Amino acid sequence: MPDSASQPIVVSGIGVVASNGSGKDRVWQAIREGRARIGPVTLFDTADYASGKAAEIADFEPEEILGGKGLRLLDRTTLLALCAARSAMDDARLPEEQGAAGRLGVALGSAMGSVESRAGYYLDLYREGFVGLNPAHFPNTVVNSPASQIGIRFGMKGFNATISSGFTAALDALLYGADMIRWNRADAVLAGGVEALNPFTYAGFEKMGLLSRQTAEAEETIRPFDRRRSGSILGEGAVVLVLEPLGSAERRGARIYAEVASGRTVFDREGLHRYPAGGRGLETAIRQVLEEESLAPGSVDFVSVSANGTRSADVCEARVLARVFGGGTGAPQVAASKSLFGETFSASGGFQALYALFGLETGLVPPTPGCEIADPDCSVACAGAGAEPKEIRTVLVSSVSPIGYSSALILKRSAAAGGVR
Repeated sequence: MPDSASQPIVVSGIGVVASNGSGKDRVWQAIREGRARIGPVTLFDTADYASGKAAEIADFEPEEILGGKGLRLLDRTTLLALCAARSAMDDARLPEEQGAAGRLGVALGSAMGSVESRAGYYLDLYREGFVGLNPAHFPNTVVNSPASQIGIRFGMKGFNATISSGFTAALDALLYGADMIRWNRADAVLAGGVEALNPFTYAGFEKMGLLSRQTAEAEETIRPFDRRRSGSILGEGAVVLVLEPLGSAERRGARIYAEVASGRTVFDREGLHRYPAGGRGLETAIRQVLEEESLAPGSVDFVSVSANGTRSADVCEARVLARVFGGGTGAPQVAASKSLFGETFSASGGFQALYALFGLETGLVPPTPGCEIADPDCSVACAGAGAEPKEIRTVLVSSVSPIGYSSALILKRSAAAGGVR
């Protein structure tokens, strides 16, 4: 096995496009301030919905990052992914020619991104018939379009994978990308997740009863673990991280944000179509990563959780953490990124990893605005509306879903990291 395959895998580049900012620096500032950008949906009509809010990217201008060439036929999901990938490569100082060597891979979590393009294509088929179809629109209908377009645009000849495991997809893509490096099947990987707002996903979440109601009293926020919660709020965005062996990042002079340690994905049939009350899959995943890293529960400095302001999700995750870490002052703080970025579904694991990287980089536990009045069934400690200073070396990222998957990942402060404390 080459030396690079046995080295620590590190994060050397961050690319992000979110409702409250585009680019790492703007999003970092939004996290520091606990600033969300949630408001009425403008991309499609929600007049008939009980809910009508989202963390929408209102000023998305992909030309500013990608230039104006070759964008006209690409859908919103693909453009979000391309912008995050471009930003991550620039942040890591990763030369495009590295992709042509066949050793730069892509692992992208995406589940519902192509659904609007697919629906539009089928509608054209039914309304206009075969003769009226535009073949240029067909590539957008497949779920692997965003990952494939990253490879095409940046000339990558390495592996190209789309992970479509739902809520845990982006986190699973990070695990897959890190494994591909450890198995010596890539020298570096662009890994993360993407999801764009569309009426079909929005309607599905509405029908499932997961979205916050549109009432005069409803605040434009998600309230994870708070007894006043009224449901979740959908969001959109993309997070792409550059993963690579420590040695290659150091040789290129790239910034070392964190080490990607152990990760696990577990399927639990109890979670089919609902958040699992027992949370056995998530508990198994967390215990396995702690054991593999030889970490005592008290060694985790905070947990970047997937809580989304729905009672079943919040209670499930809170109870699992209580069983693993115990209650009281010995339990680590938790931080829920969805209170800032919304429920970004298959991209949410990327935003959770971003929260972990923010903590490792700045020495601040990220905020959870809206977590103020504790739900007695959720014994967790949130930082609240503002980030809190703390010595942070190890962060657990945990994700549970209502479709069976649960994932956990450990991110650690690297000895080579250069923070901005």
